[in-house]
Amino acid sequence: MDVTVADLARRLERLERQHRRVKGIAVIAVLGLAALGAMGQGAAPRTIEAERFVLRDTGGRMRAVFGLEDNGRVALRLRDTTGHDRLNLVVLENGTPAMNLRDQSDRLRLILDVDADGLPGLGLYDELRKSSAYLYVSKDGRPNVRLTDGEARGRLFLSVDGEGRPGMSLYDADRKRRVLLSVDTDGRPAMSLRDRDEKGRLFMDVDAEGKPGLGLYDGDRKAALNLYVTRDGSPGLRLDDRNDTARLFLSVDSQNRPEISLRDDQGRVNWRAP
Repeated sequence: MDVTVADLARRLERLERQHRRVKGIAVIAVLGLAALGAMGQGAAPRTIEAERFVLRDTGGRMRAVFGLEDNGRVALRLRDTTGHDRLNLVVLENGTPAMNLRDQSDRLRLILDVDADGLPGLGLYDELRKSSAYLYVSKDGRPNVRLTDGEARGRLFLSVDGEGRPGMSLYDADRKRRVLLSVDTDGRPAMSLRDRDEKGRLFMDVDAEGKPGLGLYDGDRKAALNLYVTRDGSPGLRLDDRNDTARLFLSVDSQNRPEISLRDDQGRVNWRAP
């Protein structure tokens, strides 16, 4: 059978038309699959909602729990291999956030929180949660440190007051302040020792001019003995009566001359030597 050039041309034209149809169908199929994939991705959930999540290790032991609790708290609790909580992050029902760390016996040893008034605090505790170190900021903005003994009694306080004066107070077992150390706004350091009734009996300070002084007082802070050094370097001793009147002076002046004077109850000199 003879095949002419015209027959070959017609066959080639039919093959090209068939190829174009197949190619078009393939493109449509690819676009359709892509569209279905995109639709599938759009329908996938982007939020996972639950009331509780549990994380277990390869041995099936619960190691972390995150969720709502029966008392209304939201908590993240991380546990050791024995099942004890070791680190807890909690928001209490009143909105207070807190973090606590526990030891291997499930005893609370550290608390970090911001209370309902917005005041931050950090507490460190012994095994019985009695002896502690507590750092906090009070309502007036003062930073504080409190140390307690084995009976949970506050024994040492450090603070900076609203005027910027640092201070340290030491308390006895009856919670009576017995020692007070401070630095005033003018830079003057001072120490006060108190009796069991918290009455000041001994004071030491260096005043704003650099003059040191020591005062010993009775229970009413009246009769007193004062040791001091004046601005020119002269040491002195003054004894006061119970009416707060100076009655005796001992001193060595700037020329190294000793002097003594006695005074009456009105402060007038009765006798002086030399």
